[in-house]
Amino acid sequence: MTKSNGTVREGKVVGIHYTMRDGEGRILETSAGMGPTYYVPGTHNLAPGLEQALEGKRPGDFVSATLPPGEAYGRPRVDSERVIEAEHMSDDLDPSVGERVTLRTNGENPVPAWVKRVEPEQIVVDLNHPFAGQEIRFDVFVESVRDATEAERATRNA
Repeated sequence: MTKSNGTVREGKVVGIHYTMRDGEGRILETSAGMGPTYYVPGTHNLAPGLEQALEGKRPGDFVSATLPPGEAYGRPRVDSERVIEAEHMSDDLDPSVGERVTLRTNGENPVPAWVKRVEPEQIVVDLNHPFAGQEIRFDVFVESVRDATEAERATRNA
C-alpha cells in the first residue's frame, strides 16, 4: 500500500481510478479492473479541466466533472493531418488505425498523434486527440497522493 499524504497539487504523484464518458453517457475509457492510473499535477497529462477539478482533493475523494471541449481535449483543428513517408518511420513501427504514435522532429518536444490511415508507403496521422470537440464526463476516485521523487519532478512524469 502506498502511503498517502496531503492533497493533489504540484510536486505530488496522484493515483486515480476513472471512467470517461461521452456526452451521451457511452464509456470511452475506464480504469475499472486495472490498477490506478498515476499522474503528476502540472505535467499536462490530464485534460486541463479535470486536472483543475482534482486540485486540492485528498485520497478517498470522488470527483465528477463534465467538461466542455475546451477544457477536455480541445476543439478539432482542420489543419491537423500529417503524412509521414515510410523512409521517415522507424523500422519496428507497425501502425494500425486509431493507434497513438509519437512524432519527433528536429529539436522539438515529442508530439502525440493518432493514426488515421495506413498506406503502403506512408501513414496519415491526425494531431487532434480522438475526443477533440466532444463534451467529456469524468468520474474519478482519488486513491493515493504521495510526494514525487526527485527523478519524477525532474522528468515531470510519474
